[in-house]
Amino acid sequence: AGEDPPHSAWTFDEVGDVAGLDPVHLQCHFGMDTLSLARRGARATGLDFSAPAVEQARASEQGELPLLYSLRARKPG
Repeated sequence: AGEDPPHSAWTFDEVGDVAGLDPVHLQCHFGMDTLSLARRGARATGLDFSAPAVEQARASEQGELPLLYSLRARKPG
């Protein structure tokens, strides 16, 4: 298991216990905070509009990362 981003400590002080929850992390980018949620027992799902960011997260996750999805904006019409 890797290390959490430096801001995670104060973030989780604010959020509290996430074990057993099903959070959706919007704009997850490379998935570091989504991974932090999963390491604390959440069944986290990350969503981002950037397919390259999500692909990079999947490539570097080493089997730890929770569900990550790329959302593509659709043009009206």
